[in-house]
Amino acid sequence: MSTAGYDQGFWDRYFRYYDALEQFEPYREMLDLVARLCEPARGVRILDVGAGTGNLLSRLRAAGATAVALDANDRGLARAASKGPSVPCIRATLDSPLPIRPASFERVTAVNVLYTLSPAAAERCLREVRRVLRPGGRFVFVTPVEGAKPQMVYVESVRRWWREQGPIGAARRMARVIVPTVAILAYNERIRRQGDQGAFRFFREVELREELVRAGFEVGEIGRTYANQAWIGSAVSR
Repeated sequence: MSTAGYDQGFWDRYFRYYDALEQFEPYREMLDLVARLCEPARGVRILDVGAGTGNLLSRLRAAGATAVALDANDRGLARAASKGPSVPCIRATLDSPLPIRPASFERVTAVNVLYTLSPAAAERCLREVRRVLRPGGRFVFVTPVEGAKPQMVYVESVRRWWREQGPIGAARRMARVIVPTVAILAYNERIRRQGDQGAFRFFREVELREELVRAGFEVGEIGRTYANQAWIGSAVSR
């Protein structure tokens, strides 16, 4: 998930806490849905661009797929590689041609990646995704909606904990994740502020569809996930 202005230090710090998101149901449900849309199976090759710390890859590999991580961040790739034996990792940015042969994968995923790219970089990235997909291959994506409120992921989780475990159980769960939660919310607030200045992009559905069509995809249904704070959908390489 990179542009020429990629802030390595910011993502290094963010990734120290990122795996704490696995404690929150909306995050787990979002990754589970992405995995289902990929229809992973033995022999299916899947490239996860902007793989981060590899939480999606773990699900894809568990289903038997050959999943490859691509990211610009060394800390994220190291964490991804630690989550399974022989996880293939590619260090590359998304604002330049990917070091991958054409038609190498049946699926490509991008979870919370497109919003980090400038319009020009996003266009290049989507064309590269289409290039490395086999004809008829599927691109599965998640990206924050316009006006996204990431704190709702935590609010929704606490509501569920309260309903299922009562106030004491919910308080215990909250206590276990309070430090990484505060850190992640602080990073999300920085992203929001920089988004207001144009450093990050939060899509309306029509904008997302238009960019995918321009890149040569046939776009399917787009819905919401991640406590309704992100778009999720798939597109087929034409």
